Amino acid sequence: MRYLSFCLYWVWIVFLAGCGGSSSSSLVSEPSSSSTETTTLKLGGVVTYDFIPAHESHIGLDYEATEIRPVRGAVVELLGADGGVLAESLTDAEGRYGFQVAPNTLVQVRVKAQLKQTRVPSWNVKVTDNTNKNRVYALDGGLVLSGSQNSSRNLHAASGWAHGSYSTTRAAGPFAILDAVYLGLQRIIDVNGQLNFPPLELRWSVNNTTAFNPEGDYSTGEIGTSAFVGDAIYLLGAENVDTDEFDSHVILHEWAHYFEKNLSRTDSIGGMHQYGDHLDMRVAMSEGFSNAFAAMLLDDERYRDSGGPQQSQGYSFNVGDTNHSSKGWYNESSIESIFFNYYLSGNGKTADDFSPLITVLTSPSYIRAPGLTSIFLFAEKWTSLFPQQRNLIEGLLEQQAIHAIDQYALNETNDAGYAGVLPVYKPLFADAVPVNACTTARFGRDNKLGVSQFFRLDISRADFYDFRVSYSGAGPAESNPDFKIRLRGDEISRSDSDLANQEAKTVYLVPDEYILEIYDRNNISPSRPGLYTSCFNVQVN
Repeated sequence: MRYLSFCLYWVWIVFLAGCGGSSSSSLVSEPSSSSTETTTLKLGGVVTYDFIPAHESHIGLDYEATEIRPVRGAVVELLGADGGVLAESLTDAEGRYGFQVAPNTLVQVRVKAQLKQTRVPSWNVKVTDNTNKNRVYALDGGLVLSGSQNSSRNLHAASGWAHGSYSTTRAAGPFAILDAVYLGLQRIIDVNGQLNFPPLELRWSVNNTTAFNPEGDYSTGEIGTSAFVGDAIYLLGAENVDTDEFDSHVILHEWAHYFEKNLSRTDSIGGMHQYGDHLDMRVAMSEGFSNAFAAMLLDDERYRDSGGPQQSQGYSFNVGDTNHSSKGWYNESSIESIFFNYYLSGNGKTADDFSPLITVLTSPSYIRAPGLTSIFLFAEKWTSLFPQQRNLIEGLLEQQAIHAIDQYALNETNDAGYAGVLPVYKPLFADAVPVNACTTARFGRDNKLGVSQFFRLDISRADFYDFRVSYSGAGPAESNPDFKIRLRGDEISRSDSDLANQEAKTVYLVPDEYILEIYDRNNISPSRPGLYTSCFNVQVN
């Protein structure tokens, strides 16, 4: 939608060291004022920002099609002459705000790149500058007398783009980021209005570039890529390199990772990935879901990411595509296709409705399941909670060469061309004969398919258990096996000594279902040459 421009007063951007006040207004409610003056005037206005859409016909941003959009749900502060906060409100769904002010008083309007609600559902979302001490972005009006009659003060955050480059302050960037999250919040609370969203910072800077800081210090802007790291989302912003403030799919993809971690569950080990990779099933699930989730929230199946000189390059793909060169439970493109085409389907469900997916993701049965997060675990809980949709779900899975519908993938036959990845979970029993398994880097290192092998271990008696992993004679002359013990996805113990060809540890376990994950460190370290397949005997006594 294109919005009319308004009479504009002030267009510069500032940073805030902190924020004050509170608000009980809803995300789209009419603003309210905390002023207690008995004789007051109305002061209000509209807050807008420039949005740069993607080219419809090709990749990159289309600056010629710049839209003026409302800043929705943002915190607005009324400041006095001394800079103190006199009142606080929120912009509504059309970017409007309003205060009651005393006549002939110096006041200033500040709009912060922050969404805040203190009642259920609650959230506190800020866009901050990681290269400037994580300060909150804000747009300031001038310090002007309120006068003797009602008045209007409109604020606009401009893109800063002119004559083929960013020639002035890029004030619109933080508000474009904020508005993407506003949309995500709105669509989720339409499904479940009882969720409380933990605080979130989206850290964006015009200095954020694709270079990696070797010391991992993101305050330099060398963040490498847009990513959800710890409890914050970092977003690229370097002109002529890669900017993501107007790439709504990218922003909401990272917000989906935040949603998974805080309101659902993810066991993903993260790491770099490219479209078409054979991934660890936990990574494939998380990345495929996040791609589809962004497309669903935006109602736009064309995932876009701009970059390059004048932001005229980048890439795009259709998350609804069903034809992929490699299909399976290890491919993010297969996962995103399943979710997005389910969303579109009107077969036994309402078309363009993702509420069943949110129901599964937030269900205790999914969050507390013993199996690791994967399309298998999701499918089991999906069909259990929505049995009337089983045929639809199974059809979408089969279309992507996924044949199992239980969390342990007992009937899966798709081995990606390497028999060693099946069964997905090897059965392991205490005081039984060793089980042989091979970890491989034939599909790539670190977070790729086959690097980790998984074992299902059912413990019926509390006791100390000896875990032993030993080289079986197949693979490199000097392997370095390590292992982790997981309980409902959480790592409860690990053994990662530097001993060659063996690893052992004694662990006290209580009755429960555990997952043992083993791998050869050689297949994770980028400094180790070669893509090895290392075979081990695994035993628990």
